[in-house]
Amino acid sequence: MRSFARLLILAALLTLAWCTLRWAPVAAQDAITPVLALARLCVNEAGLGAYRRADCAAIDAVIRFRQEFLPAHRGDSYLETLHRCSRRAVIERGHRGRPWIVDLWPDGREPARYCRTCRWEGRGARAWARTYRHAVAIRQGDIVPRCSPHAWARPDVRPADPTAVVADCGATANTFWIIPAYVERWGIGDAS
Repeated sequence: MRSFARLLILAALLTLAWCTLRWAPVAAQDAITPVLALARLCVNEAGLGAYRRADCAAIDAVIRFRQEFLPAHRGDSYLETLHRCSRRAVIERGHRGRPWIVDLWPDGREPARYCRTCRWEGRGARAWARTYRHAVAIRQGDIVPRCSPHAWARPDVRPADPTAVVADCGATANTFWIIPAYVERWGIGDAS
């Protein structure tokens, strides 16, 4: 009986140790770069296959526009602006339904909180690698957006500005918007 109790305690301790290591925070050397934050946000907004859509380049255009022109964002870093542009930003905390997105890293390791019934090796890892490379190309200027939007949202959400016009950014999971007052003031933004 004693050996069974010891075995149970040992099993519980091993399980606790495994869970602690699996959920442990990422090492300090794993810094969040603008590319990584953009790639994570693209996955959050358009899925693991975000590299197949135009969302990522258009989101980057929104972030850069806001960082450069909007007074509320002036002086902010790219990461700060990205975080402020999306309430569900994936820099520090994850989206409620997909907390594993904050566990995506450039080296392609399986995210700690990835769906247990999904397979990361193979298709998931390849899609993340392509989306990350896509974000690198966008940040380096090798991929440019088809439009110059000022905002984005889910297809069922309109921006607060009632004069906003839908921008044609190509095949996207989100809707991108041009704010006419911004075009008038700074001459930046177009609907095509």
